[in-house]
Amino acid sequence: MPKALTTSAILTGFSSRADGSLGFRGVTPELSAAEKVALIELHNLNVRLLIQPTDTPAEALIEVKGDLDAKTPSVRLRAVLFVWWKQQTEAKKMDGKGFDLFYVEQMNRMIDDIKGQLEPEHA
Repeated sequence: MPKALTTSAILTGFSSRADGSLGFRGVTPELSAAEKVALIELHNLNVRLLIQPTDTPAEALIEVKGDLDAKTPSVRLRAVLFVWWKQQTEAKKMDGKGFDLFYVEQMNRMIDDIKGQLEPEHA
């Protein structure tokens, strides 16, 4: 299970995204090996982020409300496929293939099923 951490940082760059969100880059001070691991374990996880200046007092706190807490349909589908794979593995219905192969096979099967429903000029 990932750990929460707090550190100082300098935000070094921002980029706007097509959906109206922002991407950003930052630099931390030197980190110990354990601190690096703790930070890297947060990769691709939904986290709570407080950005607060340290050199000057903050005038106000702006709380951004967004829908990152909601899982995207693709994340939900992957989670459901994982549970299905795990149930089949536990029931010994699988031939020992790992989840990554199972996921690709199932996604390709679903894509082919939907392509089969397209009108010929769109397939």
